[in-house]
Amino acid sequence: MFRDGKTGMSLDLTEKQKERSRALDRATRMMAVFAVLYMLAVFVGALYLPEWIAWENGPIEMTQNVVLFLGIIQCIIYYRSDRSSTVFDPRMWLAGVGAFALMLGRELSWGRVLFPVAIGWHGPRYLPMYKVPYHTAIHAVIGCLCALLLLALIRWVPWKKIFTQIPFPKMVVCMLFFAVLCSHMGDKGDFMFLGEDGEGEIIEEGAELLMYMLFIYLARYYHEWCGILSDSGTERDKEKIGA
Repeated sequence: MFRDGKTGMSLDLTEKQKERSRALDRATRMMAVFAVLYMLAVFVGALYLPEWIAWENGPIEMTQNVVLFLGIIQCIIYYRSDRSSTVFDPRMWLAGVGAFALMLGRELSWGRVLFPVAIGWHGPRYLPMYKVPYHTAIHAVIGCLCALLLLALIRWVPWKKIFTQIPFPKMVVCMLFFAVLCSHMGDKGDFMFLGEDGEGEIIEEGAELLMYMLFIYLARYYHEWCGILSDSGTERDKEKIGA
């Protein structure tokens, strides 16, 4: 019986799976350290970088789009690789595909980026959503996709196993909440040291980029633990057959 040193959670793992879990724990700590250093760099960079890097469809937002697209591909790969799993329903990764797709759609303003109308001091301006062709249908599709995603999350994601059998990656989750807070405060301009030259916008977009990277890491974290627990079940079955 293996007891996780961070959570006190007891897990029936072989030596190989214990080593995999320790390696994943080290990777999680490294990701948390990266997130801290990244946010420090964002705060410092906001004071010196030009405002245009955080404009709508600017370099940071384009990077966000790439990261979210990679998240979609990642979940598709996980779904294909876990289709034979008997421990977890592989369709939970289809819910991940839907979540990343909705976030990507939000970053693309649900198609508004295809209709620029002008460029102002604070970046490009786009056609209002109510003037976008088929905007009513777009809103209906978004609503349906959100409802389907909610049902998929409830039906396919093994929440009980996630919270009772898998160590909670609290350091990464704490940095995720910190990134959400920084994004909100950057959007509202609630940082006292910020001026009025776009520093808040840079922090907002930089924090959102970190959020998306952490979502990708969390998907990898839980995929690895699904593999560890699946292997654990396979090893016990082999032991029963051998006995």
